[in-house]
Formats: sequence, structure tokens, C-alpha cells
Amino acid sequence: MQQIGLVLTLTPRSGDAIRRAVSTAGFGADGGGLRIAAARKRDGIRYLFTIEAQPTESDYVIEQHGARVYVDPFSAQYLDGGGVDFVAAGEEQVFTLTPPPASRRWQPRLVA
Repeated sequence: MQQIGLVLTLTPRSGDAIRRAVSTAGFGADGGGLRIAAARKRDGIRYLFTIEAQPTESDYVIEQHGARVYVDPFSAQYLDGGGVDFVAAGEEQVFTLTPPPASRRWQPRLVA
């Protein structure tokens, strides 16, 4: 588990949403967090959000607003310097990613 080397900003709203999702998944306050994983596809990078009980040994762990985010080293290169928010998208609410400032090729996508 790596505590430094990745900068990812969580909004207070995303922290609240992560804590609720972790609680709903039954992990409680002692564990659990939001995993953000990047996957290369033919049409670009896709980002997946899942709730997991614990980070892996090689994960970066970001803790802000009482919430944890787990990011693997491959995904970290695409997220470093970006941010996570939780916003309304039509009738749903979803996590969104804000691109790192220096990334020109990064295209944020809404993922429920």
C-alpha cells in the first residue's frame, strides 16, 4: 500500500458518497473504499468504479473527507493530479473524474 506519489482530490460530496457506499456494502468504518481503475480500450481509456474491502499491497491509498480511494499503479498515471466528484446526471447521481491539468488526451466519462 502506497500513501504518497499520487495526487487525487476528493470533493466533500464524493467523500460522503464513498462513505455511504462503503457502509451499504457492509464494510463499516474499519475498511472499505472506492477503487478507481483505468482500462485501455480501442476507443481510449475507460474508468471503472467499485467498492472493495481492502487495498492491494501495491495500491495507492488516498484518504480525504473520511473516505478512502484505492488506485493501482497502472491507473495512477492517468489520474495523478485529477479529482473525483459526485454529481447529478439526469435522474441519477454518479462519480465523475476531473482530468489532471497537464493531460490533453484525457477525456472524462461518467460512470455510475
